[in-house]
Amino acid sequence: MEITDPRIYRIQSEPCHFYTGHLKDGTSVFMSVFYPNLVAVLFDTEGRLIKPVIRDISQMTQAAFRKAVEEKQWHLFHQDWEELDDWASELGLIDGVIAVQKFSLPEFNLRIQDLPSIYQELLNSGEELDEDTKEQIQYWQEELDYVLVWGNEYDMNSAGEVVST
Repeated sequence: MEITDPRIYRIQSEPCHFYTGHLKDGTSVFMSVFYPNLVAVLFDTEGRLIKPVIRDISQMTQAAFRKAVEEKQWHLFHQDWEELDDWASELGLIDGVIAVQKFSLPEFNLRIQDLPSIYQELLNSGEELDEDTKEQIQYWQEELDYVLVWGNEYDMNSAGEVVST
Protein backbone atom coordinates (compact mmCIF):
# COMPACT_ATOMS: atom_id res chain seq x y z
CA MET A 1 0.00 0.00 0.00
CA GLU A 2 1.38 3.38 -1.03
CA ILE A 3 0.82 6.36 1.25
CA THR A 4 0.49 9.70 -0.50
CA ASP A 5 0.48 13.20 0.92
CA PRO A 6 -2.95 14.77 1.34
CA ARG A 7 -3.87 17.47 -1.14
CA ILE A 8 -2.83 20.94 -0.05
CA TYR A 9 -4.92 24.03 -0.78
CA ARG A 10 -3.35 27.48 -0.74
CA ILE A 11 -5.33 30.50 0.48
CA GLN A 12 -4.31 34.17 0.25
CA SER A 13 -5.96 37.07 2.06
CA GLU A 14 -8.89 38.63 0.26
CA PRO A 15 -9.31 42.14 1.73
CA CYS A 16 -12.76 42.86 3.18
CA HIS A 17 -13.56 39.12 3.11
CA PHE A 18 -10.86 37.26 5.08
CA TYR A 19 -7.23 37.35 6.17
CA THR A 20 -4.63 34.59 6.06
CA GLY A 21 -1.22 34.36 7.63
CA HIS A 22 1.03 32.71 10.18
CA LEU A 23 1.88 33.03 13.83
CA LYS A 24 5.48 32.96 15.04
CA ASP A 25 5.16 29.26 15.97
CA GLY A 26 4.21 28.35 12.38
CA THR A 27 0.48 28.00 13.00
CA SER A 28 -1.51 28.99 9.92
CA VAL A 29 -4.53 31.23 10.47
CA PHE A 30 -7.67 32.09 8.51
CA MET A 31 -9.48 35.08 10.08
CA SER A 32 -12.68 36.91 9.34
CA VAL A 33 -15.83 38.50 10.69
CA PHE A 34 -18.68 36.10 11.42
CA TYR A 35 -21.21 38.45 12.92
CA PRO A 36 -21.57 38.95 15.88
CA ASN A 37 -18.16 37.35 16.28
CA LEU A 38 -14.66 37.37 14.94
CA VAL A 39 -13.30 33.97 14.03
CA ALA A 40 -9.75 32.67 13.66
CA VAL A 41 -9.32 29.15 12.30
CA LEU A 42 -6.01 27.57 13.27
CA PHE A 43 -4.06 24.95 11.29
CA ASP A 44 -0.88 23.11 12.22
CA THR A 45 2.32 23.23 10.17
CA GLU A 46 1.07 20.29 8.06
CA GLY A 47 -2.10 22.22 7.21
CA ARG A 48 -4.38 20.12 9.41
CA LEU A 49 -7.27 21.87 11.11
CA ILE A 50 -6.58 22.48 14.81
CA LYS A 51 -9.62 24.46 15.90
CA PRO A 52 -11.61 27.64 15.42
CA VAL A 53 -11.24 30.40 18.01
CA ILE A 54 -14.06 32.89 18.49
CA ARG A 55 -14.02 36.40 19.90
CA ASP A 56 -17.13 38.53 20.42
CA ILE A 57 -17.37 41.79 18.55
CA SER A 58 -17.62 44.55 21.16
CA GLN A 59 -21.04 45.79 22.28
CA MET A 60 -20.07 49.29 21.13
CA THR A 61 -19.31 48.05 17.61
CA GLN A 62 -22.49 45.97 17.51
CA ALA A 63 -24.55 49.03 18.50
CA ALA A 64 -22.80 51.14 15.87
CA PHE A 65 -23.51 48.45 13.27
CA ARG A 66 -27.23 48.37 14.16
CA LYS A 67 -27.33 52.16 13.81
CA ALA A 68 -25.56 51.98 10.43
CA VAL A 69 -28.11 49.42 9.23
CA GLU A 70 -31.02 51.56 10.44
CA GLU A 71 -29.58 54.54 8.57
CA LYS A 72 -28.91 52.39 5.49
CA GLN A 73 -25.20 53.15 5.80
CA TRP A 74 -24.07 49.58 6.57
CA HIS A 75 -21.88 49.55 3.44
CA LEU A 76 -19.74 52.30 5.03
CA PHE A 77 -19.33 50.40 8.30
CA HIS A 78 -15.84 49.04 9.05
CA GLN A 79 -15.50 48.97 12.85
CA ASP A 80 -15.86 45.18 12.95
CA TRP A 81 -12.90 44.86 10.56
CA GLU A 82 -10.92 47.28 12.71
CA GLU A 83 -11.52 44.94 15.66
CA LEU A 84 -10.35 42.03 13.50
CA ASP A 85 -7.21 44.00 12.61
CA ASP A 86 -6.56 44.64 16.30
CA TRP A 87 -6.98 40.95 17.13
CA ALA A 88 -4.65 39.94 14.29
CA SER A 89 -2.04 42.34 15.70
CA GLU A 90 -2.50 40.94 19.22
CA LEU A 91 -1.93 37.42 17.87
CA GLY A 92 1.13 38.57 15.93
CA LEU A 93 -0.37 37.49 12.61
CA ILE A 94 2.10 37.80 9.75
CA ASP A 95 0.12 38.19 6.52
CA GLY A 96 0.82 35.50 3.94
CA VAL A 97 -0.40 32.55 1.95
CA ILE A 98 -1.43 29.55 4.01
CA ALA A 99 -1.44 25.93 2.86
CA VAL A 100 -4.12 23.73 4.39
CA GLN A 101 -5.70 20.33 3.97
CA LYS A 102 -9.37 20.03 3.03
CA PHE A 103 -11.58 20.89 5.99
CA SER A 104 -15.17 21.68 6.85
CA LEU A 105 -16.62 23.78 9.68
CA PRO A 106 -20.40 23.67 9.10
CA GLU A 107 -21.10 25.95 12.07
CA PHE A 108 -19.38 28.76 10.12
CA ASN A 109 -20.40 27.63 6.62
CA LEU A 110 -16.66 27.39 5.96
CA ARG A 111 -15.11 24.60 3.92
CA ILE A 112 -13.01 23.64 0.94
CA GLN A 113 -14.57 21.71 -1.92
CA ASP A 114 -13.05 20.61 -5.20
CA LEU A 115 -15.88 21.79 -7.46
CA PRO A 116 -18.51 24.53 -7.34
CA SER A 117 -21.72 23.26 -5.74
CA ILE A 118 -23.66 23.35 -9.00
CA TYR A 119 -21.18 21.02 -10.72
CA GLN A 120 -20.97 18.68 -7.74
CA GLU A 121 -24.77 18.50 -7.58
CA LEU A 122 -24.91 17.62 -11.29
CA LEU A 123 -22.30 14.88 -10.83
CA ASN A 124 -24.07 13.52 -7.74
CA SER A 125 -27.45 13.44 -9.51
CA GLY A 126 -26.39 10.46 -11.61
CA GLU A 127 -27.99 12.00 -14.67
CA GLU A 128 -26.22 11.95 -18.01
CA LEU A 129 -24.42 15.26 -18.52
CA ASP A 130 -24.54 17.09 -21.82
CA GLU A 131 -21.26 17.82 -23.61
CA ASP A 132 -21.30 21.52 -22.69
CA THR A 133 -21.58 20.71 -18.97
CA LYS A 134 -18.87 18.06 -19.24
CA GLU A 135 -16.60 20.62 -20.92
CA GLN A 136 -17.33 23.21 -18.22
CA ILE A 137 -16.45 20.73 -15.47
CA GLN A 138 -13.31 19.66 -17.33
CA TYR A 139 -12.31 23.32 -17.79
CA TRP A 140 -12.85 23.91 -14.07
CA GLN A 141 -10.69 20.95 -13.13
CA GLU A 142 -7.91 21.97 -15.55
CA GLU A 143 -7.89 25.76 -15.10
CA LEU A 144 -9.06 26.41 -11.57
CA ASP A 145 -8.22 24.59 -8.42
CA TYR A 146 -10.94 24.54 -5.80
CA VAL A 147 -13.73 26.44 -4.06
CA LEU A 148 -13.42 28.09 -0.67
CA VAL A 149 -16.87 28.39 0.82
CA TRP A 150 -17.15 31.20 3.35
CA GLY A 151 -20.79 32.19 3.11
CA ASN A 152 -20.18 32.71 -0.61
CA GLU A 153 -18.29 30.43 -2.96
CA TYR A 154 -14.84 31.80 -3.80
CA ASP A 155 -13.29 30.19 -6.87
CA MET A 156 -9.60 29.80 -6.09
CA ASN A 157 -6.57 29.13 -8.27
CA SER A 158 -3.62 26.99 -7.24
CA ALA A 159 -1.75 30.07 -5.91
CA GLY A 160 -4.60 30.63 -3.44
CA GLU A 161 -5.98 33.73 -5.16
CA VAL A 162 -9.69 34.41 -5.46
CA VAL A 163 -10.44 34.46 -9.18
CA SER A 164 -14.23 34.90 -8.93
CA THR A 165 -17.15 34.70 -6.54
